[in-house]
Amino acid sequence: MSETLLETMSQDTPSNLIVPIGMDEAGLQVELDMGKCGNCMIDFPKWMTPNHDLVNTILVKLLSKNVPQDLRFILVDQSDVGLNVFEGVNQLLTPVIKDTERAISALQWSSKEIM
Repeated sequence: MSETLLETMSQDTPSNLIVPIGMDEAGLQVELDMGKCGNCMIDFPKWMTPNHDLVNTILVKLLSKNVPQDLRFILVDQSDVGLNVFEGVNQLLTPVIKDTERAISALQWSSKEIM
């Protein structure tokens, strides 16, 4: 069986940033090491129904394994898909953002920080 990019990225790396993202053809769990991705943005087009379970699984897994000193989030929830349940979590850099202008400002700021 040929390895996918995602399987290759998660092999043999002890990391607190590994999250399950689905199953392969054989029914085995596929994991992603987000530490190897650097920064990550999960975006759903307006015409697509977001997979709330995937987003919640990723967030809960990351929050349960990492302290605020090691992991920080900016959550943007313009479509009101339920990210408000993460409001007040210590790993958030800002309250959950629902406003377009605030989202743009936060993304511009984070882009500068990454560079």
